[in-house]
Amino acid sequence: RYDEVLEQSDAIIALDPKHFSAWVLRSQALSKLDRAEEAEQSLLKAVELEPEKASLQILLAMHYEQRLRLADAEAAYRKSAAMEPSALAWTGLGRLLFADPKRDAETEEIFKKAIEVARSEQAAGKEKSDLAGTWQNLASFYFQRQRSAEGVAALESGIEESETKLDLIYQLARYLRRQGENEKADALMQRATEASPGSAEPHLMICARKAALGDLE
Repeated sequence: RYDEVLEQSDAIIALDPKHFSAWVLRSQALSKLDRAEEAEQSLLKAVELEPEKASLQILLAMHYEQRLRLADAEAAYRKSAAMEPSALAWTGLGRLLFADPKRDAETEEIFKKAIEVARSEQAAGKEKSDLAGTWQNLASFYFQRQRSAEGVAALESGIEESETKLDLIYQLARYLRRQGENEKADALMQRATEASPGSAEPHLMICARKAALGDLE
């Protein structure tokens, strides 16, 4: 399949060498075919054709990250965020730095920046805004660093202001159950049914919980 994608992108480039999207498509196909060096060169060609396109820097950062070229990945994420601030760029950077506890203060601020930008994106009606995801990242950071109270607060804040909040509710409910606070978790799951009345998932999860407790009514 990826061989076919490569052939198609090559055909487009033969007709229009400045078609940057074809170079991106070519890079993605080459990456799937484990031809990393060629994939990088194709992506760099796309960047050369569209040097002001911030999304290309994110793709480049992701490529570097996969190849464990972390300094290059960080530089590309930062360049994207400087060109066009986006929650995606700040989130990528935060996840990259997450692995280094020595940079925890910086990582925390970056995750908070991602929330700030995602909040603006949601307010502007941006289609792919993920405010809930940015809150989840910050909460996960706190939990991983044994800062549970701050993790809970982050999830609660995310639930309050995110348009899509089910994953945040589920994560907080799981935490509460681990702490033995089952009544609070049950109340939270009931809230999930109200937050997404058209979704069967929270109802099914509540039923599964009751069945596990022997409540089959």
